[in-house]
Amino acid sequence: IEEVLEPQLQWMYIPYAKQNNIGVYDTVILPSDFDGLFRDRSFAGYDRIADTHHVTAGFTTRYYDTGYRERLRLSMGQTFYLKDSRLLKENDLTSLNESRFAMQLDGQVNEQFSFASKLQHNFAESKVTQTELILNYRPGDKKLIQLNYRYFPDIPNIYSPELSEDSNQLGFVGSWPLSKEWQGVATWYHDVSLNEVVLALLQ
Repeated sequence: IEEVLEPQLQWMYIPYAKQNNIGVYDTVILPSDFDGLFRDRSFAGYDRIADTHHVTAGFTTRYYDTGYRERLRLSMGQTFYLKDSRLLKENDLTSLNESRFAMQLDGQVNEQFSFASKLQHNFAESKVTQTELILNYRPGDKKLIQLNYRYFPDIPNIYSPELSEDSNQLGFVGSWPLSKEWQGVATWYHDVSLNEVVLALLQ
């Protein structure tokens, strides 16, 4: 087994500019998981370009087997904001003043079994802000059975924004060839907290 360590360090400075004359159409805050720590912008879309002054530090370590196939990958990182973003506060959008610690672990057990997991932790409030776990089984070409779990606490209620609720879901995704021309796909998600099915799809 061979191990490779990849440290990462990023400093970013974008000055503030007034953008009140531009409407907000499809702009939303991008996810703050490990994959998003080192991106060069805060938003999806270009209706707003946020000012920022921050430093991001992280690392990725990879483990390879004797055939030089990646078997395990662990990534960790966090962003440290040196100054508050004026644009985020002016537009009443989610503030990123407190960085979350992000971790990601992916593994390939063998040719059929693999897993992926993500975790975010807010040290300022001492709580987990996101958890995801995915288990994949691929017994053959175009065949997939996936079990997953995801937890997102304190999601605003769309009918009462002042209220929040947890998203605590178990899921199943399956894809299987029915013939040379047909592929069956099934998706099912059950919210543990609400004790109800939130998504069921068969096609």
